[in-house]
Amino acid sequence: MALEEIISISVNRAGDWVLVDRARQALLIPRDAEGVEALFDAFTALPGISANKLADAAQRPMQQSTVIWEKPHSHLG
Repeated sequence: MALEEIISISVNRAGDWVLVDRARQALLIPRDAEGVEALFDAFTALPGISANKLADAAQRPMQQSTVIWEKPHSHLG
């Protein structure tokens, strides 16, 4: 999944990352996947993403699935 295709990033209750692309296809990345730290570097390139939200999501369990980032909508006019 290309970074520019991602429209949302969330963390599920198990702490796994869930990436959704423009075609509404989801990619689940386990929190303990090898190289998962590299996601942070990639995610920080996304417009409007909060590094604090990323760090919090990675460090503590969620009570429910939590959206960390959604691609901003472009407005014409």
